[in-house]
Amino acid sequence: MFDPLYFGVPTYYFILWLFPMLTLSFLFAKIRALIEHQPPRSGWSASTETPYFMNTPGPMLRSVKATLVERLFLSTINFHFHAEHHLWPWISYQHLPEINARIWQGHTHKDALMVNGNVVMYAGSYTAGICDVIRGR
Repeated sequence: MFDPLYFGVPTYYFILWLFPMLTLSFLFAKIRALIEHQPPRSGWSASTETPYFMNTPGPMLRSVKATLVERLFLSTINFHFHAEHHLWPWISYQHLPEINARIWQGHTHKDALMVNGNVVMYAGSYTAGICDVIRGR
C-alpha cells in the first residue's frame, strides 16, 4: 500500500502548500478575469458593429466593490480597482481608491462610463458578478 506521507516534510509541503496554491490560485485568477473583463450579456445593441467582444463600444473594464473575504483571496493590494489599474497602470496601488472615487464622482455605480475610450463599469462584488454570469445578465 502506498503512503503519500511516508516521505515526511517534503510531501506535507506539497500537499498542504503547493497543491492548493496551484489549484486555487488558477481558479481565483479565472474568476477575477471573468468578472473584471466580461461585458454584460444584455444592454448592448446588437445592431452596432464594433470590433470589440459582444459589440461593446470599447474595451470592457470593471472595478469591483470586493467584500473583505474577496479582498483576502481574490484581489489583494487593491486589485479590485481593476479598471483604474488598466487606465492608469503607473499609479501605485494605494492610490487606486482615490482614482475610483474621482471616476465615479457624480455618477451612480449602475452607470457604464466611457473613460479614455474604454467602457468602465462597477460590480457589487465578485460573488454578485458570478451570479450575474450564471443568470446570463
